Amino acid sequence: MDNYMGQQMTLDQIAFTKDNIQNTLDMGRAMKEATTMQKEMMKGVNIDELEDIRDEMEEMTYQTNEINEMLNRNWGMEVNEAEIEQELRDLDSEYFVQQLNAGDQQKNEVPSYLSELAKNKQTN
Repeated sequence: MDNYMGQQMTLDQIAFTKDNIQNTLDMGRAMKEATTMQKEMMKGVNIDELEDIRDEMEEMTYQTNEINEMLNRNWGMEVNEAEIEQELRDLDSEYFVQQLNAGDQQKNEVPSYLSELAKNKQTN
């Protein structure tokens, strides 16, 4: 029985080795095909043209930034940042107070279903 198990193990190792060799050969062929295809595709790539396109894009970005800076110039308006900040704080405070008051009014109102229930009790 031990002899049979040993033979089976040897056959399994041989089959495993054969599969590994076949996988290696398949991988080598696939790599060779991929390399051939990549070389063929690279023939269509013009590096000088890509560099020119990149340079044009950089130039357009530079021009766009210059235009934006020109349009965003300060045309002599004096801005007091402290006043603007205070005005924003005041607006926030007013809005907060309005929201609080609206909440208080809602708390004091009696829901319609309760007022109808009170009316029904009074009539009975």
